[in-house]
Amino acid sequence: DVYYKVTNSNFLNDKQITNTVNAEGKYTIDDKEYSVKDSDSETVSVEQVPGISIEKTQKITDNAPKNPGYVGEGDVITYTITVKNTGNTDLTNVTVKDVMKGKHGNLDIDQGNLDIDENKINIGTLEKEGKRVITATYTVTKEDISSDKHNTIANTATVTADGVNNDDSTVSIN
Repeated sequence: DVYYKVTNSNFLNDKQITNTVNAEGKYTIDDKEYSVKDSDSETVSVEQVPGISIEKTQKITDNAPKNPGYVGEGDVITYTITVKNTGNTDLTNVTVKDVMKGKHGNLDIDQGNLDIDENKINIGTLEKEGKRVITATYTVTKEDISSDKHNTIANTATVTADGVNNDDSTVSIN
């Protein structure tokens, strides 16, 4: 048996892998030398399977010392959004939508200021095994905090790309 290890370039550049074997030999009959040659090929289709994932984490900078243990007005929430291509082919039209439920301000993203009505980031193409990390910050407003100080700020990010199912990740902060 002979084995071939499929490489990343097979998935990205080829839809099929063709393996050709060549054999040749010589033999002698009655002091006369003869040559023989033969070859055979086998073609296998490469299945391209797109996949995408998103993970969102948060870190809070406590700027509201009056309420230790609770998120307060002026605290800064730093979100880290990691988008990964989990498939075996490049992804196109990769977009992250980030909508904060109950927010009353802007979410500042490292690619520029993102208004709450324009809540998407166009990544474009994400190569096989590629990832993109997006950092966003949000300053907690008075409107985010309820009178009982146990309000939850939920933030969901959703990633889409051509040919894959959407994925989302939500973080909640009390």
